[in-house]
Amino acid sequence: MALFTVKPSRGTVAFFALLGAGLVARYAMNRRDESVVARDAPVTHATRRLLRCVLGRDAERMLWPRPPGDDPRPWANAINARLRLMVASSQGDGWPGRCSPIAQRLTVRLTGGSFATAYSAALEAQRAIVEMSASSMGAITAAENGRLGVALATISLEVIKANVGTESGWTSALAYEPADLVAPNIGDVPLGISLPPSADGVTLAAPEWVLFQDANDRRAHSLLFRDRAAPADAVIGPGAPLRVGNNSTATLLATDDADALLPLESARPIPVELPLAARRGEHPIESWQSVKSANHRWFAYVSRGRLHVWSTPVVGATAWVERVPPSLQDVPVAGVALVAEPEPAEASATQPTPALPTPIDPAAPAAARDEWPLGLTAYVLRHGARGVSVERWSFAKPTDESAVAPANNPANPAVRATPVAAREPVRRAVLESESRSSLRPRVLSCVSGTSAHFAVASDDSYAFYRIVNGASHSGDVPVARVGALSGGRFELSCDEQRSLLLVDALGRAGSMLVYQGEREPQILPVPLAALNVQRSVDAAALVPGAVLAFVRTPGSVRVLRSTDASSWQGGALLAQLLPPVAPTPERPEDPGSPGYSMVIGAVSTYRDRVAALGVGRGSRVRAVRYFSSDGGLTWH
Repeated sequence: MALFTVKPSRGTVAFFALLGAGLVARYAMNRRDESVVARDAPVTHATRRLLRCVLGRDAERMLWPRPPGDDPRPWANAINARLRLMVASSQGDGWPGRCSPIAQRLTVRLTGGSFATAYSAALEAQRAIVEMSASSMGAITAAENGRLGVALATISLEVIKANVGTESGWTSALAYEPADLVAPNIGDVPLGISLPPSADGVTLAAPEWVLFQDANDRRAHSLLFRDRAAPADAVIGPGAPLRVGNNSTATLLATDDADALLPLESARPIPVELPLAARRGEHPIESWQSVKSANHRWFAYVSRGRLHVWSTPVVGATAWVERVPPSLQDVPVAGVALVAEPEPAEASATQPTPALPTPIDPAAPAAARDEWPLGLTAYVLRHGARGVSVERWSFAKPTDESAVAPANNPANPAVRATPVAAREPVRRAVLESESRSSLRPRVLSCVSGTSAHFAVASDDSYAFYRIVNGASHSGDVPVARVGALSGGRFELSCDEQRSLLLVDALGRAGSMLVYQGEREPQILPVPLAALNVQRSVDAAALVPGAVLAFVRTPGSVRVLRSTDASSWQGGALLAQLLPPVAPTPERPEDPGSPGYSMVIGAVSTYRDRVAALGVGRGSRVRAVRYFSSDGGLTWH
């Protein structure tokens, strides 16, 4: 029997040799990976601990999958969006201060090695957490700055992509610790009620009342909001409502032919034709006011520096009568404020004739003979080369020179009928006169109850006037302290005691000045002064005991509240804004997003109630009404 010896070929030997070497190498590599995971996974675990503490236990789920190219911006946007919601609510349990030790331990772990970028981001995150822990305003500022979101996103991505150990640590099991289990309070953004997409020229008439023009039928609509029912939509008539200022009792309805006065006394107002001179354009209206007394509706406006005051009876057909006589129509006027006063009921076809008052001696002073005043006082601000003056103009019915006193008394022949002197239809009184500079002034007026307010911006100062019970108080702030008025906003609102001026000054847009009679005007501090991103004050409002500022940043719209004219509190979130997203050149098929932006366009207040109207732009334009019944603390 022969024995055969089988010799493997050199190829076979080489194959098994390489296989063995591969197995050894694979074993060594696995051992190395295990050692790397054991060494570096704790760094990722520490990062996850910090994310859970700051954002909540779902932080890892929120930050997945990894963004293309390890770009930190998508994760930073998601983190900052969560933070903006969180700082709008009270967190309790020392948030985010309880996360500071975790951030410190993570910073120590990232020292040295290949974590230089992550280490710098960890230091930034630690600083931001300390700032957020200092105060609620610090938390809002840090969330709006976006620094913490960028830092946390940078740490996470830099750690994940460092090596196989850190990448494995992101998806490996990690038990929850007590610091991870505190559920954050996520603030709700008020959704409001969207108006029809065709709504145009939207403005607030009152906290529960919105006016707009439907772009489809070009008719003005009145939308009244109710507590537990859908808004009631009523058609007013052709035209578009112009913006309603704070404390206004009427607006103008712009039509193709001419403007009309729209009183805001009922939920379904009826337009009133303007005086013929205004409809024809003979008197271009520069600024105007309207008010209703007991039996008259008043409409006053300044045209080419001249004052025109008209009245029409409330009952019956519209019949405008101009109350400023020709002798006073050349008096230069900068502003007017109408204050209605109680007026006795006059005889009409629908009202019984009132009892006549006791006859007054014809020799009595003129004031005593004014038993039928017209129920209106016009406070007029005049300016000229010599300064500024505030005057009170009272209107009364002119008498006829043929008017006589009561009939002759046969029992007393000495009492004879005596002609009554003609009465001037306007009685003027200077309340205050100042020799302040008034070059190129801009004047605004506001009325609340029986108080009238003026704000004057000139090259030298911002001047305020408050007139109540016939007494005038004034104060001013040098332009150097606020900034020269730019061509932007110049808006005045008021209540019985205060007036609030919102101006766009050069280099300081959205400046707010508050004036209360017999006190110096106060300049409110800049809201979110430490915020180093673009911000603007869209609107401001007076509420009892406080001032509200509606601040828009690149990431949100917030309402801040000041009660001491030196600091701001609150920061309720009205809207969260999203940046537009465009498809990348590498992946043009990815869906883009127009983002979402919103501007607060109007504010209406009544006692403790306040409403804000926001116009939002995203996939479509919509208007949202926000409402607060506690003076701007809680919004719906």
